[in-house]
Amino acid sequence: MPSGFGTSAPASWFQVNCPSCTAALQVRLAEGSWPVACSQALKCHAIFTVKVHASMLKAPEALPVASKRHSVRVARAVNAYNLFIKIEAKRLRGPWTAR
Repeated sequence: MPSGFGTSAPASWFQVNCPSCTAALQVRLAEGSWPVACSQALKCHAIFTVKVHASMLKAPEALPVASKRHSVRVARAVNAYNLFIKIEAKRLRGPWTAR
């Protein structure tokens, strides 16, 4: 079993080259030693080990925080739309329907 198998450590994307056919492969790996299988269709399918050190991993990126200005603008747009729909519903019902 690989040393990093089953860990919940953060993973990063890497480009590795197959030692048999030199194909460039995109893999997402966490810290540790990982078996990687070449995915060249009908050609290679070699299995080789990739070692990832902690210094090679990117720090997790913080999620962008929505600005207050944006949320206020959205809230105003929703309120304006709701008011419009309420007025249109009354107009479409007309004076001939019971309320």
